Amino acid sequence: MATVEKNEFGFPKDKYDAGLKQLLKEVEDILPEGAHYNEDWVARFLRARQCNVDKSKQMLLESLEWRKKNNVDKVLEGPPPDSRIIEYLPHGFLGKSKEGYQIYLERTGLLCLPSPEVISLEALTHWKIHTAEYADHLIRDHEKKTCLVILDVSGLSLSRISKHVIDYVKMTGEVDEKNYPESLHKVLVLNAGFIFSTAYKMVQYFFAAEVRDKIRVFGGDYESELYKYVEPEDMPEFIKGGKKQVNEKWASKDMSYQKTLPQTVKDLKKMEKLGK
Repeated sequence: MATVEKNEFGFPKDKYDAGLKQLLKEVEDILPEGAHYNEDWVARFLRARQCNVDKSKQMLLESLEWRKKNNVDKVLEGPPPDSRIIEYLPHGFLGKSKEGYQIYLERTGLLCLPSPEVISLEALTHWKIHTAEYADHLIRDHEKKTCLVILDVSGLSLSRISKHVIDYVKMTGEVDEKNYPESLHKVLVLNAGFIFSTAYKMVQYFFAAEVRDKIRVFGGDYESELYKYVEPEDMPEFIKGGKKQVNEKWASKDMSYQKTLPQTVKDLKKMEKLGK
């Protein structure tokens, strides 16, 4: 029996190459102008739909419509996301992993969203699109065109997992799955315990099976695994790294600073009245 040659993505090379050629031909007249809409971008949709050209084209067309509706091509040039979001959800981009993947780090355990009247789902969606486009910009011209995501879930509390939080998680999963396919290398979850396991059961199916397969979960003794992927000196101290120069909100050992943030409209108006 002849051996089927596979490409770097694990697909039969001949089938993948033929499918990509066909897909490129079918969408060449409808792709907007710009460096973003290149062969690599189109190929992501082909891989996301297992080399099925018809399904890949449908997914791509729906994403183009979504991008047009949300003016995504101009989002990095427009108003920045609500600056309070980084305090409710500390996050940021670091350097590259040992293998050259862009690193995104998030302190998911400190997620503390106020009511939708204070930080609306619309504002969170704008932040998500802005962050996804920025990540896409960072990896676009690199050999490794996916991100390594590190989630520190220490401090996670079930009492903070409101309907608004669940809606937020659902939204992020949908945005990524439908519009940024094949942009994830791995997800490393650190400091996971019983609370994370319980919370994850509530939200795991908001993410595609392909994404769930890339998630690796570790407890508090994660260093030996984490440092297979990244250099210790590139990681902040709060995940046992050696990098000290980070945003003070990231480095906080507790969540006391969140007590000063408005959790309700009443709190927000009170703080605005006081000029804070």
